[in-house]
Amino acid sequence: SMDSPSLQDVFENLPDSVLVTDSNGNIVMANPALAQLMGIPLPELIGRTVGELVQEGFYQRSIVMEAAKKKNIVTGVIKTATGRAVMSTSVPVMTIAKTAIDE
Repeated sequence: SMDSPSLQDVFENLPDSVLVTDSNGNIVMANPALAQLMGIPLPELIGRTVGELVQEGFYQRSIVMEAAKKKNIVTGVIKTATGRAVMSTSVPVMTIAKTAIDE
């Protein structure tokens, strides 16, 4: 039987750029398509913040932070330092912290 691809394999081979951040804009995952779009080596993206990328001119606005602030889906055009204008959609996925209640 053929081995099915892992979620990581799918993520890394998506033709679309994907960026995953926490609620503070810290980059926790990115795929090669995003690294190529931004003109930044993939290992250099992880651990950075989207705010730093904007400040350093890799792109002129952060749809991620706009969506986090609004707690809603935001779509807009970003211009990258590589000269591309890209339609970007950010979908905030809020996780709810579960706490144990002692009885």
